[in-house]
Amino acid sequence: MANTNKKLVLLNVRFNYVTVWEPQAFMSDEPKYSVCIMVSKKDTETIALIQKTIDELKAENLKTSKLSRCCWRDGDVDRSDNPQFEGYMFINAKTKIKPWVYGKDKMPIAQGSEEIYSGCYGMASINIYYYDNQFGKGISASLNGIQKLRDGERLDSTSAPGNDLVTMSDADDSGFFDFE
Repeated sequence: MANTNKKLVLLNVRFNYVTVWEPQAFMSDEPKYSVCIMVSKKDTETIALIQKTIDELKAENLKTSKLSRCCWRDGDVDRSDNPQFEGYMFINAKTKIKPWVYGKDKMPIAQGSEEIYSGCYGMASINIYYYDNQFGKGISASLNGIQKLRDGERLDSTSAPGNDLVTMSDADDSGFFDFE
């Protein structure tokens, strides 16, 4: 029987749409934990590893027809409406089981911590697998866990408190604050 599942550990990736603390349902699907794993197009080694894994799964499992879906996508093509994806390839990895979440010190990050956010960089452990079911034939990714290795510019709409907090000396005589 063909191998339908391959584990990958991806280094120096960027996290986006991070949902690792509480599962969320998307478009009436059952709730899942998920993260969008972004790989810079400059990281040719990681791109080649992922593509080789997908090609092997196709060769082992798909003999006569085409895939209806694949988790490995080009941000410049598939998300051209979102500048965050410019220059990146990406995989959306999901799981029903709570993923592990660690920091660079190899210690677990506390539940609900804002240490993990859309825009930080790290390592992702995923399984890429082939499926053949009522939805078609495809290749998808499940999330095992992530490890934050360094900060990055936030990709979500929140800001750090240091960017928004002011002192009274910041106010002009009218009581308005100048944030520039």
